[in-house]
Amino acid sequence: MAIFDTISFPQTDAITGRPTIDGWTDNIDPGIVTQFAESGYAAGGRIAFAGGAIAPPVTFQCTQVQVNSGADVGLPTLAAGSYLAMGFFCTFDPTFDEQDGLTIALRPDFAAAAHTNARRIDLLPNSTAGAGPASAVIDTIPGAPETYSARLNRDLFNAPTFWKGAGTNANPTDLTQTRWTAIAVNNCFAKCASWHPNVPNTNAKPAQTVPSSPATVFTLAVDDVSQFPDTGNLTVPIVGNPAVTVSYTGRDVPTNTFTGCKVKAGSTGGTADTAAAVELPDLSWSVEVIIPTTAALGGADWVDLTGHFGLYVNLFRSSQFQPTPPAQPHAGFLAAQYRFPLPDASATVANQHFLTGFLDDKLYLGDDWYGQASLLTLTGGVNDAQGVCFQNISSPASSVGVRHPGSPTPSTLTGQIYGTTGTVFPNTLVAQIQNTNPTNAANNVTAEFRFGKWGNPPTAFAQWDPHNPKFTTTPASVPTTVNLAAGGGSAEITADWPNGDVPLVYAGDTCMWVRLDSTSNAAFAQDGVRRNIMFTNLSESEQDATISGSGYPAGSGSHDFLLLTHVRELVGFSRGGDAAIRANLATGAFTEGKGQENVLGWYWVVETFRRTGLEFNVAGQQMEVIDPSPGQFGAFAAHQNDGSDVFQHALWGGGLRRLGNNTYGLRVPHNGEVTIHTWLGAGPPGTVKPPPGSTETGQGGGCLGFLLPLLNWIRSLLK
Repeated sequence: MAIFDTISFPQTDAITGRPTIDGWTDNIDPGIVTQFAESGYAAGGRIAFAGGAIAPPVTFQCTQVQVNSGADVGLPTLAAGSYLAMGFFCTFDPTFDEQDGLTIALRPDFAAAAHTNARRIDLLPNSTAGAGPASAVIDTIPGAPETYSARLNRDLFNAPTFWKGAGTNANPTDLTQTRWTAIAVNNCFAKCASWHPNVPNTNAKPAQTVPSSPATVFTLAVDDVSQFPDTGNLTVPIVGNPAVTVSYTGRDVPTNTFTGCKVKAGSTGGTADTAAAVELPDLSWSVEVIIPTTAALGGADWVDLTGHFGLYVNLFRSSQFQPTPPAQPHAGFLAAQYRFPLPDASATVANQHFLTGFLDDKLYLGDDWYGQASLLTLTGGVNDAQGVCFQNISSPASSVGVRHPGSPTPSTLTGQIYGTTGTVFPNTLVAQIQNTNPTNAANNVTAEFRFGKWGNPPTAFAQWDPHNPKFTTTPASVPTTVNLAAGGGSAEITADWPNGDVPLVYAGDTCMWVRLDSTSNAAFAQDGVRRNIMFTNLSESEQDATISGSGYPAGSGSHDFLLLTHVRELVGFSRGGDAAIRANLATGAFTEGKGQENVLGWYWVVETFRRTGLEFNVAGQQMEVIDPSPGQFGAFAAHQNDGSDVFQHALWGGGLRRLGNNTYGLRVPHNGEVTIHTWLGAGPPGTVKPPPGSTETGQGGGCLGFLLPLLNWIRSLLK
């Protein structure tokens, strides 16, 4: 069962233009500042794999392109004709790996399930093109003030890349059955880009040699270790060679050294580069591919796509964790798979549509795995995936929020709900929506606002509390109902929630899920969005997070989760409140406040994955498949200082186990939940430390009760 299985490829807009196929997709990546925009997907279909955090870790976008000459899309040798253009964006990747990649499968007619009609494309963008110093030229992201060690416009294909279906495609567990035959395709190009976002960093001391062998243990001296966790991974630049991933088991603040260091297998060591940054590994990459829609363009082994064709997409973000976590198979290799159609998290593992086995001619891809994709030029303009959606297509979570009548900024959409204590104002919940269907109006559209505990709440909407929950004695107002005209009609759905009716159970921070519906025959391109991010001004802050085991397939009675933490440094920005912060995050346009104290910003996010027990082999490496459907939670933190302070964070409690590389393991009962503790802090190097008992101190366990000095703590229900 899929919860999202249709997407459209509308033709590119005449004003915003065609995409340039160079690998750069211009999606939101916290900490990346650029004035360059890839506008070619502005009118296209889009899937944001966001589980609550404001910046999706993976995005898939698509459009149909009519090419007059290859120069239209930056590919001089491309023949004129009709093409599909697809952009894939991936961030928060702990390591660049040869096993990072994506698989695209097409069937010319969605209704015709013949496997022999299927065509498959495999792309491995980081096999030769991970960002960083190398023999290839280092590019600047167009319009950006920094290089971010980026590589752009890199050719991608690795052989074999193209396949056509063969045989009967039976028995998915039979790894000896040949299901695909390698083919050649004309007029199909793929380009990739990769870059290092801003993360906590330092510089290596001179005259140090990094070994090539993972068996050699060494110590790395740097300028400052204060903002790094006690154990984890580093990206270390090497003179004349690509940067290497190094694990470390300890850090010594007095001597500013990382101890117990080992390089990732397959590394090329050398002299540590003192001019480039030693960083926490938090990497990004993107891919663009252009595919012919006809056999006349693609060649004898290609197909003619119909108005409704079948499409399956799987972006697999592979990561190697150093040191290898205890009881973790495959030398710490994991593969998070982001799929279209987007499956229901509660479906059986067999119906989750994960790729398993080997990425070769025996790969099983079920005949019922495909979603329906529409080419408007062949459907008479009928767009099955267009309809009601949130107004901010690239960042749907930015289209929901709260206004406060009577406050100093009553028209501003914020991320704060006022309760009964302290400074209070009324709350008006807001969902900004539109109708992108060109011909069908959408009438009687309403929204339901529900709330869950901060962290990873249940996956089922019915398990979240409505905004007039049982805890109140005075019901909150019923949301308004709106009518949306065809072809761009827009409106706001609002619901008043008096601050006196907000129950104390919501003290602190929590999550909001907005779901749209209609009593008329309205089409929906997007019917819901989650927010799961708090906005905090801090010197230190502490917050409980709840991880739910509800909404997943029943198995052994519990679920094993992996939690990955990420920190992004953001350039100085003005103190315009959380609304300004949110707007700046959406655009990447952070600017230092003039005439004000310097404010540093950090984007802290925790990705949560469910371990499936499945295995996937890419480029000779066996990996464990992990499911990203639990989503993310996090905080956007601001800190006033002179620019020299550092940021630290910690997770502990609830049976949380530190596995290295800022990775934690957690077991959650099926249909139960576990509460863990989170801590964020900023201050002068060497003075800001996690509370006693946190995992960062190495003592394990831990409890609340640590008195925290807070600066203007912003309590937010909308994350």
